[in-house]
Amino acid sequence: MTIIYTGKKHILKAIAAVIICGVIIYLSFASPLIDEAANAAGSIARASLIMTMPDSGGAVLSDKLNELGARREASQVLANLPASGGEEESGPQESVSSEPQSTSSQQTSSETVTSSVSEPPEGYGTVTERFYSSSSANLKWENVYVSRKIDVSIDIAEEISTAPDITILKNGNPQVLIMHTHTTESYLAEDNGMFKIGGSSRSTDENLNMIAVGNEIADKLNAAGIVTLHDKTMHDYPSYSGAYERSAVTVESYLEQYPSIEVVLDIHRDAISTSDTNKIKPTVTINGKKAAQVMIINGCEYGNITDYPNWRENLRFGLRVQQAMETMYPGLARPLMFDDRKYNQQLTNGSILIEMGSDSNTLEEAKYSGQLVGDALVSVLEGLIPQS
Repeated sequence: MTIIYTGKKHILKAIAAVIICGVIIYLSFASPLIDEAANAAGSIARASLIMTMPDSGGAVLSDKLNELGARREASQVLANLPASGGEEESGPQESVSSEPQSTSSQQTSSETVTSSVSEPPEGYGTVTERFYSSSSANLKWENVYVSRKIDVSIDIAEEISTAPDITILKNGNPQVLIMHTHTTESYLAEDNGMFKIGGSSRSTDENLNMIAVGNEIADKLNAAGIVTLHDKTMHDYPSYSGAYERSAVTVESYLEQYPSIEVVLDIHRDAISTSDTNKIKPTVTINGKKAAQVMIINGCEYGNITDYPNWRENLRFGLRVQQAMETMYPGLARPLMFDDRKYNQQLTNGSILIEMGSDSNTLEEAKYSGQLVGDALVSVLEGLIPQS
């Protein structure tokens, strides 16, 4: 971009403004603590510089400054998030979300609603509600949103239009298995905006852990005549390590005993935090009631992940469930995560993993989401019943 200035006064203004802008941009990246001062000074510098330029040059520079500002904000968000870890196929538990913030009509004015607890008691951290919108997806089709983590081509429209190799029958034989690889995952007891630092987010009490949420989904499916079994084995207790190996044995045992099972749902909950003293609860209000946002995870064969030839069948099923949730209860589902993992999904053509909120949601919010997810599953599975 070539810019011609006229007059010494304009030249001096331009030089001064460029220096100020450079300092402001540097400081805003270097120290988020001075953001407010930087933003104010940046606005003055922006105005001074733009006024010294021709109309076209000022417009271009304004766009560039806006772009830098957006990049700075994104950098700060990511800098505040610890890196996620975990062994291959260890599952999504204890993952940390790095999805960007965005506005949503389902919240007041922005994605994040800060906890009402400004200063929690000593030994406690704050819980921040966040609505995860479709803006974090990098693949979109109609109302279906996917966060693709790997370089594997998928056409959402094509995958949804192709029915998964699943046949559902209402003939009294089991069609669905609900199980939990991380059975003891649990939730907060109260929606009071805080959590006990170092406190346990696991429980062996079936009324408090993932079994309670799985019961809600199973009840919806069974009430619709889709016979569903609910395994309550605690695969992650007393040892967390090896839970996926143990849950695979459980699933294989059920498939051998009940060959009519077409669908396996591994029901978990996520864990999202920005620091040791702040946790994130993915939340949406549906029909006037708070629900924990949910996330479907579908894996695929890629890189070191092998022996998973049927991954597209599971993806087709997952995408249909994602679409049903967004159609019936907009905002319930975070974008579907598509990654290079198995999560035992190679065992059937109808296997998906569903994260029911996070460890900072309440049990009641997660159970309510279980009912809504159950409704969406009934809709999808009834569409897979052969038409006579």
